[in-house]
Amino acid sequence: MNRIVQFLRSLLPADLFQLFFVAGLLCFTVAPNLRWWPSYFSPEGQNHLKTMPWPVSPSGWTAVVVLMGLLFIVAASAGYLLSFWSRERAALQVALFVMLPSLLGVTGIAAMDAYIRTPHQSVFSSRMPGAASAWSLLSIWEIGSGAQFAIAGIALTGIFLLRLLLRESELPLQLSPPVVENVSAEAAWAGCKRLIWFSIAACTEIVRRGPGVLLGLLPKSIWEPYSILKSALVTILSYGIVLAVIVWAMGFENRRFLRGRLRLPRRVKIMGVAVLLPVIVTAVISCARYLVDHSHWAIYDFGRYNQPQIASYFSLPSSWQFYMVLGVFVEEIVFRGVLQRYFVERYGIWRGLVLLGIAWGAFHFFSDRYSRASDVLVLIAIVHRIAQCVVLGFVLSWLTLRSNSLWPAVFTHWLSNVGFYVIPESMRVWWRTLAWFIVACALYKYWPVANAVREETVDAQPDVEPAGA
Repeated sequence: MNRIVQFLRSLLPADLFQLFFVAGLLCFTVAPNLRWWPSYFSPEGQNHLKTMPWPVSPSGWTAVVVLMGLLFIVAASAGYLLSFWSRERAALQVALFVMLPSLLGVTGIAAMDAYIRTPHQSVFSSRMPGAASAWSLLSIWEIGSGAQFAIAGIALTGIFLLRLLLRESELPLQLSPPVVENVSAEAAWAGCKRLIWFSIAACTEIVRRGPGVLLGLLPKSIWEPYSILKSALVTILSYGIVLAVIVWAMGFENRRFLRGRLRLPRRVKIMGVAVLLPVIVTAVISCARYLVDHSHWAIYDFGRYNQPQIASYFSLPSSWQFYMVLGVFVEEIVFRGVLQRYFVERYGIWRGLVLLGIAWGAFHFFSDRYSRASDVLVLIAIVHRIAQCVVLGFVLSWLTLRSNSLWPAVFTHWLSNVGFYVIPESMRVWWRTLAWFIVACALYKYWPVANAVREETVDAQPDVEPAGA
């Protein structure tokens, strides 16, 4: 038990108050994707909107929320950047680039909410003495889970900013125990930090969505006859640009190492394992659900309803799911192709792979949608996203270490994503994660990767040119 506690502590920053800053950035990250829908846009509140001198439509409110949401994205992305590189004047940087944009975002939405909630009267009518506005600070909290997370992010960041001003905390983030820096690998680790920031900040989503937004500005008459071609072109162009940016950001040392990872594995058997694992997980989950429903039918509904058909527990993949391999390839280049090597070298295999899985989970936060979820469900979804990426990340890392190639992880990752839409919806969350957890435990128990880790650590040492070269 003591070893487990020590291991969990090693995953946290040396200064635990840095968790306040990270949690605040997480709130800003997910806030734009949450619910921002006040009660007066419900059918019961439409009468109040009609009394306003300049009525506000739901589309107008959405436009304001999207515009102010960009400020939360700026705050989160700037905060992640400061988490890696800020040293001097950290308090001023956090105040200007994190606190100020987030405060402006909340203020803008609060101003629109106050305008809608405040009773409007004719200029010729007098306000009764003592009459108060229908809006208060508590009204912001009632807008929805998006506002609640944004306010929580401001509070958490404010606590950390106060400690920065008192010089009781500092940036960048440092884990406990601290890692002894390898001077010879400093340039490569700098490229890794650029990749981490590019992945967990909004940069990846902005770059990926850019071509689609630009092509969407063209007249529909141009693309309407070629809608399928447009979808394929946008997908290829989007991920192509993202791939070009990350290849540039990783630096020369990481590009040289990545070339070796892109070779096909020497043993064909590992590719068979990579394909077989997600197929087995998908089939077992669907069959387990079928057996449960069939048992329930046999006990309670026999003779009343038709028995469940096993074919209904499997869905055929859609054509767009085949395009997912492009996004999977980009993700695997970043996390298993480059970052895994340094996480394992710096932190050890278990600590390094858990931290890598957490970073991979954070990569998804800007694109995950929780618009209809309550605060508790949003927190559960965030925890599940991290758990899912840590567990599946262990399997993908095992494949990479055993094969010394990136392709087995690419195929397993892609087929796992396809299987997500094949299995019943009720089994997609924790049951799927549990199945991959069992697979990960079996792989590391019976086919350990200790030798592969030592080989990768040796390969990670930079090549030294002979004197006089």
